[in-house]
Amino acid sequence: MPQEREEYRIGQLAKLADVKPDTVRFYERTGLLDKPRRNPNGYRSYRKATLYEIRFIRKAQSLGFSLDEVGSSACAGAGGRPVVTSSPLQRPRFRRPRQS
Repeated sequence: MPQEREEYRIGQLAKLADVKPDTVRFYERTGLLDKPRRNPNGYRSYRKATLYEIRFIRKAQSLGFSLDEVGSSACAGAGGRPVVTSSPLQRPRFRRPRQS
């Protein structure tokens, strides 16, 4: 398995997150992930936090949440993106909507 670093190109990120590069692009298009910065050569450059965000999204899906639910305020942070910690030791937690 590739070693985790601070910045990744899309193929490296996808491999670590166990998804296809097209999945990463889809998450960007739908707003689940921020647009990455571009290197002078035009390659996308992703932060380590993006790896944790993808893992969070995949875990939420495995628990039965839809992508709409992952992006909603019921289990997302400011801007509609998942709340993800920078440490793999701290697990993200879902916030349940209040019952009215």
